[in-house]
Amino acid sequence: MRIRLLQDYNDTPVDSIVEVDEDVGMQLVEEGIAEVYTEETEMEEKKLAIKSIKEVNIIIKKEEEKNMENVIGKMFQHIAGKTITGNAEDSAANGANLVTTGLAALQPLVMQGSIVYSKALKIPVSPSANSMKVPFSIGDMWTKATYMQVSNPAEGVAATATKGQLDAKTLTLVKSAATVAVTDELMEDAAGIDAWIRAELVGKIANVLDYEILKGAGAGMEKINGATNYCVTQSISATPTVAEYIALINKVHPALQAGSEFYMSLTDWNLAVGTFLTSSNLEKQLISFVDKKLFGYPVNVMGCLAAGDVIFGNMSKYAVIETPQMITVSTDVRFLEGEIVYKIATRTAGGIVYKAHATGDSLTVASFSEKS
Repeated sequence: MRIRLLQDYNDTPVDSIVEVDEDVGMQLVEEGIAEVYTEETEMEEKKLAIKSIKEVNIIIKKEEEKNMENVIGKMFQHIAGKTITGNAEDSAANGANLVTTGLAALQPLVMQGSIVYSKALKIPVSPSANSMKVPFSIGDMWTKATYMQVSNPAEGVAATATKGQLDAKTLTLVKSAATVAVTDELMEDAAGIDAWIRAELVGKIANVLDYEILKGAGAGMEKINGATNYCVTQSISATPTVAEYIALINKVHPALQAGSEFYMSLTDWNLAVGTFLTSSNLEKQLISFVDKKLFGYPVNVMGCLAAGDVIFGNMSKYAVIETPQMITVSTDVRFLEGEIVYKIATRTAGGIVYKAHATGDSLTVASFSEKS
């Protein structure tokens, strides 16, 4: 039988679990030297031990969280008198004493990633490349008399050979870069500032690339807005009608409408909601405010667009060549000023590489359309 000693016995220490003959064991139990140690007793003790370990871990975790709160509190007490505006972090004129909350609380303010650029067709190129020729169509595959032709040869007769009307656009890489300097004192006081700055740099450059594609206001990107033969216009009044928006959609060739989306300013989305959000239109599914859809097509509300900017089309018909995005941190630049410099740079170029220009059925259609 198994017993547990309640006191030292024959050089065996107290609390030892030992196997003995039943007669010896019963005698020790009767004398109060030991107690019977059953499997049930062992299981109960294990359960109590596990429970105690969990309780201790909970106590330790709470203490760690409390200590971490104290550390974070002290960290932001240090930077409460500093600003992350510009390079003069101790100057009240540049926003000193504004940093009073934790970085986690400010996280929603970090710019979102790309909306337009991420949807474009990506063509990676070598970091040493400067440009690339991208083929694109200059014909209309839907008009029977042009572009690659299909014949109906008789048995044993060769099909009529035609040549595709293709051309090439030369996309030349242009570097877009953003650089920001932060004093090493702020880096020491706010450990999370490193990830914060990197996130903002990525968000900033993504937003700029979106704007360049839609509006063409930057180097390297051919704009969609107003691109001749690739984007056609449709007049929409100050009080838009269903017919005007349907006409805008139909400016894009029907074969390209699947997968197309709206890109518009907040002003134009609010105008569409105010005009079309009626019980009748909701029943017809002409507009959905919750998931931002207009006439069944997704609506991307772009902060980089201004009132009057409405673009419709399929971004997969826009091609971008790009080299890998790079984020570098230098501790040598601005060494005398005691600053750490972050730099993000990306080399890109893009253009619409699919033209659906046709005049069939008295319509002029393209890959994209825009409000005029």
